[in-house]
Amino acid sequence: MHGLRGAVPKANCQLPTAMSARLYLDDPWLVQFEATVLGHARIGAAPSVLLDRTAFYPESGGQLADRGRLGACRRKN
Repeated sequence: MHGLRGAVPKANCQLPTAMSARLYLDDPWLVQFEATVLGHARIGAAPSVLLDRTAFYPESGGQLADRGRLGACRRKN
């Protein structure tokens, strides 16, 4: 959530299919940004959100995902 990407169980999913604007492509050192929550769901037991834009780099190809906070909530992956 990059907003959220990857396989999302259909039964738990109420997220739109839009792709988040990837702010990390323009500024890989960006540490703070504002975004709008487009949707929310649970992936397994984890709460998830889809943002209209994100500075969080997703985990892929051996690259670890960024970690951080969304307001007072800690971001896991």
